[in-house]
Amino acid sequence: MDMLREVANKLFQEYWSANDVIAEAVYDKLEELGVDLDDNLSEVISLKIDDFLRESDHKDDFDNDLKTLAENISKDIDASKYDYQQFSLSTQDIEQVLERIFTSLKEFVVKKSAENLSEAWKKDSHRLLEIRRKDANYFQSLLDSVWRKPLFLLEMLIDISRDLVTKFLEEIAENPKDEISHIALQQLTLRGLQVADEIYLLLKNGYADGAEARWRTLSEIMVVTVFIGEHGPETAKRYLAHSVITNHKEIRELINTYSPEEWDEDEYKYYLDELKKLEKLKTIMIEEYGNSFKNDFGWAAHIVENPSIRTLEKAIGLHQNRPRYMSANRNVHSGSESIQERLGNNPFSDSIATGQSTFGIAEPGRQTAFALCRLVSVLILKRPSLDHQAELKALLKLRNEIYEEFEKVHEEQLQAEIDNIENNNADDPDFEGS
Repeated sequence: MDMLREVANKLFQEYWSANDVIAEAVYDKLEELGVDLDDNLSEVISLKIDDFLRESDHKDDFDNDLKTLAENISKDIDASKYDYQQFSLSTQDIEQVLERIFTSLKEFVVKKSAENLSEAWKKDSHRLLEIRRKDANYFQSLLDSVWRKPLFLLEMLIDISRDLVTKFLEEIAENPKDEISHIALQQLTLRGLQVADEIYLLLKNGYADGAEARWRTLSEIMVVTVFIGEHGPETAKRYLAHSVITNHKEIRELINTYSPEEWDEDEYKYYLDELKKLEKLKTIMIEEYGNSFKNDFGWAAHIVENPSIRTLEKAIGLHQNRPRYMSANRNVHSGSESIQERLGNNPFSDSIATGQSTFGIAEPGRQTAFALCRLVSVLILKRPSLDHQAELKALLKLRNEIYEEFEKVHEEQLQAEIDNIENNNADDPDFEGS
């Protein structure tokens, strides 16, 4: 606000002196009378205004001074052509000019202020960001001192899972079969591994709520993968084909969002052509798979009624996943619970986490380990062997250790907070114990 005021004052002083303001009011009045202001007359008026400002300085009767100025200017204009009785100036005329000036300057002042503020930010950004980085490094060391072991184990699990999946894909490439199922399952698994990496990075940097949001995505990938794994090639085929329905919906929404006049002509034609192609494919899909195929999760409608993540969870025996999934919605959507319940909040404080936090790390970490192991198992067990079974058993053993470590550290963290509160209260002379 101070910068905005400073810029406004500077601009006004630079471009609008008292002479300019009064001259503007004079020109307005003369224009109303139809006076033709040539260069000579403008110069005469300017000189008279200069004289007026010198003579009227520190006087109290400014209104009468303005009337005198008007009379003096009138003498320099051909009296036979104009009714000079109408030519008068008052403080109200000056105020109207000032109001118009400030209105016209407003947008310019805001723009100029934004430019100045942006430059000020850039000038100071290196110093401020260096402080921020030092704070981040300190926080990182603090988080590592608490969560180092379970986070290390989770990173290990993700890395081993990726190695197992890579090895498996190399093996099946030499002897491909049931190709449609493998295409769907391997793409889902690879995407799940990427999301698991994102979750790990968020947890390692103290963003438990962000990690929970990404776990929700990983959970959906896991549920869909398990469902396709259980119901075979036909379901995999429908799943892959369903992208036509989704793409059709997205492009139709995009076209309807803007009027034709707002589009680039070539771009608009491109999307219309794409929509027509997708409409044809959609019609073919619905004819082959039934009318319910056009709905969300319609690819699973031949197995479950009114398919959704909820019904798929139930179909694969993971209905116990539902409460945690629902809880994760708060970090995806903007309901009021999303601002009232945060994993990163200290449970013993009224403060709200607005950035990195050492709290809330355990649950997203545990759930990620479970979802990732289930995801990888579905793919690898499509080609069961003693090696694969041993690898997956070892993976599950690691998962269980991760569970225990996250839970252990979580309990230790809470107890440390309780001890800290009790110690602080013991040092407070006003505190009365129970």
